[in-house]
Amino acid sequence: MYFLAGIALCAETGDQRRPAPILPNNPTLQPTDPMTSTRISSPDHTEQSSVRARRRIASLCIATALLGATAAFAKGTPAPAPAPAPAPAQQAVVLGFDDFIASPYGVHMPNGYGGFVWGDRWFAMQNGAATNNTLALGSGLSLWIMRADGTPFYFDGADFWSRRGLDAVGDFYFVLYYQGQTVYNGLTAKKGKQVFTGTPTRLQPAYTGPIDGIGLAFDSNGTDWNHLAMDNFRFRVDVK
Repeated sequence: MYFLAGIALCAETGDQRRPAPILPNNPTLQPTDPMTSTRISSPDHTEQSSVRARRRIASLCIATALLGATAAFAKGTPAPAPAPAPAPAQQAVVLGFDDFIASPYGVHMPNGYGGFVWGDRWFAMQNGAATNNTLALGSGLSLWIMRADGTPFYFDGADFWSRRGLDAVGDFYFVLYYQGQTVYNGLTAKKGKQVFTGTPTRLQPAYTGPIDGIGLAFDSNGTDWNHLAMDNFRFRVDVK
């Protein structure tokens, strides 16, 4: 702003005329009025004073411009914001439940498996081959899975389907927790209902933040828990 103002001032005070020659400042060369003996200023002398004034104004505007430019450069542009810290590396894990012995009738999921507490309502069952285990629910209107050491993780869903041959359609709702707070409630969230059929389908909640616990809630009749199966439990953890 100061720099531009200085330029504008110079433009306004600049004289486009070629200055007249300047006479020496000698009183004897200046004409006088014979009646009053008063020295009369010649046009050249007047022009000389005008040139000196213009030079002073030009010097002033140049100094002002330089001062403004110096202030602008001293102020400088704001320092750029520091780059955001890179996101921590993450490890993706898929629990297939195939690395321990199950049974066709189901055994309680051992707490600590995969780093989780499974409670007493999840059962590991053989699904056809002895090396292809899945989880099935026992009973209850709500089930949960908690991180054993309380560290956060990111849930990427799992494969769900019905174990029924007929009427193989059901639904449930994810409820997610973090540090004692509910961070996602599928019972109230838009499109929170998870519908499963006889075909294994990956289902996951519409929430991608960190959690430390998962609950499964069912409708008021609570009858769909008895034919729900789960496999390929997917999650991510931060690598320190």
